[in-house]
Amino acid sequence: RRKPLIPAEVKLAILINQGSASASEIVAGAVQDLDRGIVIGQKSFGKGLVQTAFTIDDKRAIKVTTARYYVPSGRFIQKRDYIDAKYITNKTEEDSVFKTMGGRTVLGNGGITPDSIIVPILMESLSSQYWRNGYFYLFAQQNKHNYATFIDVGKDGDLLKKFQSFIKTKDGVLLPGEKELETIAEKIAIIDSTNNSVNSALDILNEFYANQEVKRRKSESNDIHQFLLLEFAGLFDGPEGRLKQAIKDDLTVQSALDILSNGLVYEASLMPAKIVEN
Repeated sequence: RRKPLIPAEVKLAILINQGSASASEIVAGAVQDLDRGIVIGQKSFGKGLVQTAFTIDDKRAIKVTTARYYVPSGRFIQKRDYIDAKYITNKTEEDSVFKTMGGRTVLGNGGITPDSIIVPILMESLSSQYWRNGYFYLFAQQNKHNYATFIDVGKDGDLLKKFQSFIKTKDGVLLPGEKELETIAEKIAIIDSTNNSVNSALDILNEFYANQEVKRRKSESNDIHQFLLLEFAGLFDGPEGRLKQAIKDDLTVQSALDILSNGLVYEASLMPAKIVEN
């Protein structure tokens, strides 16, 4: 209290998402309950139990819940579905609204609900498949020697064209419905592989999917470019460089910066909601 690590006049924002659990939830919940700063992002995971393992014999052990995490307002962090719903009483269900030190209403349904909720943008289908197949990292790894620094990568106006050429040398990705089409084609071939009408129809569908991949690669070009820069940043500048690149376009980070840079908005976020009477 006498010598806080972060001076009281410094604005504070805590960023969380569905992967924030345990200790990070305690920090976020404490900051929120004490009105010391704002919490931004998505609702946290909800892990508020401590389990201790007790050995029974050489082959068996039992885990017993020995502690529960609460934050200053009295909220229990653990999400409710960790036990059967029939063991949750009505009183527990109703006891879900708490107040921060300054009088703001916060929920105690397990996990920490942010003051400002940011809806994440899901990765597009083609980009996600490139990611799962490791194509972004593999391309960056194979082409790193062509650049002296990460800055040079960002200046390369032909980066996407090079990646497109690289993709042509790899196994194709399957768009939604394409795997099912392959299965149907195989089954039809067993019945009759010489039916010209059916084969022509399958050719049309295969051409459709080939064109769709090209179209999606164009529509997702910005995302693909960002993912490529992310991998190059990691190879050139390590985890820190990768993180710096990642937060440039992160919606949660940008939202936090916007709120922290506007004193009125920041202070308003920490004020109790006013009740408007008709």
